[in-house]
Amino acid sequence: MAKPFKIQTIIEELQNASKMHLRQSKELASHAKDMNKKSPLKQDKKKNEINLRANRNTQKSETDAGGSTSSLSGGVDYKRDNLKINASGDTKKNYNFGLQLSNNSGNFSGGVNYNMGQFSNTVSGNLKLKF
Repeated sequence: MAKPFKIQTIIEELQNASKMHLRQSKELASHAKDMNKKSPLKQDKKKNEINLRANRNTQKSETDAGGSTSSLSGGVDYKRDNLKINASGDTKKNYNFGLQLSNNSGNFSGGVNYNMGQFSNTVSGNLKLKF
């Protein structure tokens, strides 16, 4: 009689082992699926990029001994995907505004710039096609 009891015990142990292995296989499959997802820390493209610029320039005066003049300049550049915007200016009332667009494959780009200075204003544009 000891043998049928032992066989029944082994059968029950094997059935529980199968359940445990099924649960483990499901956990591993779920983990493998998560590993295939792209990490948010490894993005192909930067979403937004902002660059701030500042400069101070001092020049000695050629006519006034010991005198000097200073000017300040600065600007900001903004970039997102295929759009670039920039703006800059200085204390001598020179200003520049620019906008540039391009497509994903890089075979088309265009832009416009507006420069406003003390003595003149300039509008310029560009268009680039690669084929």
